[in-house]
Amino acid sequence: MNLYVRDNFQFTHGPAQPLGQYKNFARNQCQADSTSNRTLKNRPTNQYQVPTDLMTVGKCVDACAASGFNTAGLVFGRECYCDNTPLSLPGPAKPIDECNMPCLGDGSAYCGGPDRVLIYSKNGFRN
Repeated sequence: MNLYVRDNFQFTHGPAQPLGQYKNFARNQCQADSTSNRTLKNRPTNQYQVPTDLMTVGKCVDACAASGFNTAGLVFGRECYCDNTPLSLPGPAKPIDECNMPCLGDGSAYCGGPDRVLIYSKNGFRN
């Protein structure tokens, strides 16, 4: 048996699934995203940054809320972005299975995907 490890992050429990809500933030949708044109334009302020290997939906939402934002998004299982609504989304929602990378800090929940952001909005805002 060969075992390959990517990025040297610890293994977490699974299988992953989308988390419907966290506190007063509800899952909004899965959206296209790119490194050259982020759907959500901000990061949590420095004091609330979450280490990538500890990323969870809750930690991203908490960091964005503490930084004064009402929308949080997770990308690639480890990245957290924030913004305020109303925001202009780049197009129709993508299927949830395109945002199916497990969070590095909690392998039981989805945290976006490659070029996909899983968006959570305060009070369930939908564009």
